[in-house]
Amino acid sequence: MLQKLRTGMDIRDKKPGRGPTEPCEVNIVEQHARSTSLQFILREGRNRQLRRMCGEVGLHVHLLQRVRVGPIHLGELEPGKARDATP
Repeated sequence: MLQKLRTGMDIRDKKPGRGPTEPCEVNIVEQHARSTSLQFILREGRNRQLRRMCGEVGLHVHLLQRVRVGPIHLGELEPGKARDATP
């Protein structure tokens, strides 16, 4: 299942000419009896990409948390807030 997420997937984009997603890194962060926390490192950002990729392999997404955009780490930035973009 994780290997399928890692290698790129066809997530049925409505835009013509779009192929499968770019390969990404997927790592297990925490594993519990009924849930697993995963870390994704994407090379592109399609509309609802993670939710759609996980849905294709039968995973339910409970929470998504962006921690970095390119070289910029978001740190403790609260949802809806902004700050100067410093790496």
